[in-house]
Amino acid sequence: MTGQSGTLAVLAALAVLAFLVAWFWHRARTARRRRMLGAWLAGGVEVFGGAASTRWVSAGTLQARVEAAAPPFRTLSLTARLDPAGLARLPVPGRLGRRLRARDRLVVQSDLTRAPRAEFDLFYAGGPAGRAAAAEARALRARVSEVGEPGRGGRGPLVLAETSGAAVAPREGLLGIARRIDELSAEVRRVAVR
Repeated sequence: MTGQSGTLAVLAALAVLAFLVAWFWHRARTARRRRMLGAWLAGGVEVFGGAASTRWVSAGTLQARVEAAAPPFRTLSLTARLDPAGLARLPVPGRLGRRLRARDRLVVQSDLTRAPRAEFDLFYAGGPAGRAAAAEARALRARVSEVGEPGRGGRGPLVLAETSGAAVAPREGLLGIARRIDELSAEVRRVAVR
């Protein structure tokens, strides 16, 4: 009986040790990603001039604000959100799996020095970002039309929402913007100018 309980104690100790090693590895990896994100974001906002202030909003969200940005920006804010603890590769089904598979996200918001000549919102209809954009377009009573092919990765068709009453941008120009964004990154979900 003592031999069996000794074996269980050794197995329990090995399991605890394995857990601690995995936890320390995960923490080191997360800390490295946070440092890399901070350096990348700080280097990126220097392009827009002015003084930038960065702060961690939460454990996985870094925000950088440029107060005196170069024209055409009056203010510029970049918010980077890391995926939840680097768990995007776990094979977890259902709603929890979709949340864990959320990739890193960069949200860029700005105030312009003068009002834009046209107001529009380009977004892909599929996914949570597309549903949120469609809801905002309905709330603004925007003219909504599908203008492009479905995006990569099941993002749904490209949708154009034009705010009623605003100047209408040339459709070919908006499609050119959409094509260029799609070429630059398959991860861009939405571009809104208001």
